[in-house]
Amino acid sequence: MISERLKEVSQLTFDYLLRLTIPNLIFALEKFNTRSYKMIHYMKLKDAPFEKIKSGKKTVELRLYDDKRRKINIGDTIIFSNILSENNKLAVIVKDLYICKSFRDLFEKISPKECGNPSDESIEYAVEHMREYYSLEDEQRYGVIGIKIALLIWKV
Repeated sequence: MISERLKEVSQLTFDYLLRLTIPNLIFALEKFNTRSYKMIHYMKLKDAPFEKIKSGKKTVELRLYDDKRRKINIGDTIIFSNILSENNKLAVIVKDLYICKSFRDLFEKISPKECGNPSDESIEYAVEHMREYYSLEDEQRYGVIGIKIALLIWKV
């Protein structure tokens, strides 16, 4: 299913996609979405994680497993907006989902490096770093999700 979607995207040239305005890019992705019966999700990112995804240094996005994230499935598209510039966007495809009770459990399944962290970062440090974004209470209430992604296109 994912390879079919990637083949559809690859049929459009990279140059053509870069010339599309954001509304037209989203429309093109929605056309692919309709054919494969997948959803498009919209999320915001701080500048540093946004740039790490764009460069390929971050291939797993971490979130609480709240109601919004429970709707995400493998093969869906996520359009990330950079909070510094709402017009700076990334489109990614969801390749896999890692659902866990805690960030500690998640980091035992996946490397912190996949999340854009240094390769020598300990699990303890990675978990503590997530406290900048999410409280322990919210983590325990919702659980967490690691969203394995592959970059489709980015647009400034």
